[in-house]
Amino acid sequence: MPRYFGTVTNKEVLTGREISEKEYKKLLKISKNLALFGNCQNLFKIFLFNFTDLMEYLISVDVPPLNMTARTSQFDELTFNINRHLSNLLASFRAYVDHIPSQLNRRFGKNSSHKESFEKKTSEIFDTFFEYRFFSKLRNYTQHREYPKYHIEYKADQSSSSPESSDGSYQFLLDPDTLLKSYDSWGPCKSDLITRNAPVNLKEELNKLASLMTHLDMFVSNFYLDDLNEATEFIKTSFKADDFLNVEYCVIEKMTNEGQKIIFTTKNLSTDVLTKHLRKVEAYQRIKSNEG
Repeated sequence: MPRYFGTVTNKEVLTGREISEKEYKKLLKISKNLALFGNCQNLFKIFLFNFTDLMEYLISVDVPPLNMTARTSQFDELTFNINRHLSNLLASFRAYVDHIPSQLNRRFGKNSSHKESFEKKTSEIFDTFFEYRFFSKLRNYTQHREYPKYHIEYKADQSSSSPESSDGSYQFLLDPDTLLKSYDSWGPCKSDLITRNAPVNLKEELNKLASLMTHLDMFVSNFYLDDLNEATEFIKTSFKADDFLNVEYCVIEKMTNEGQKIIFTTKNLSTDVLTKHLRKVEAYQRIKSNEG
């Protein structure tokens, strides 16, 4: 039974030319490799969504600001919600670091250098950046000890005669001494906490962690560049299809006529992974341009 190259848009499925058996096998291989890359992207996406949820919540309490004479229950609810979001974030952070090596092995083989390169990279980041060490250990702290308790400060315009109604923002702070006294497995992070001369600012350190994870995601993505280039080049040259931002591609098979209807099945080729990657690269390029 013949198979056809298909184009999928939001409104319709368009049938292209017939696919040979050799081309079909090539498309299946490409689709498998794209799907494996997609697994890595989804791990990062889960982390990113959890980071966004937590940061949006932290920002939301600034507008309007909390009542300066709020009851204890209001701050308890605030702490509860922060830790609820933080728990999801730390779990997805740990899942990314733990699961990427197995994903690399599935694609490149257990004897490839990719897993070793990733583990070397994360080890370098751990040794270099406090925020990475801290949240790695804070994940263990929340899993095995307790959820953090925060000192909450409201920073407002000093020139305002009424700080509680002025523009400002809340600072959610973690006291190093409290963390050290309540947990004894901070590892290399212990000396960081001992020598700190200021509390750990949750917002600031989370933003730093997200920046590190973004760079780590691009590091992993580079392993798959050959797969991405092979997929786009094969589809472009073989099927004259080059729009990877607005459409997806598939294989159409088992096409039959039932009266005035045409019934068929489609096999997804995972080209949505290309779409997401291209958009992500564009976003990173804009960020870099703005930084410059």
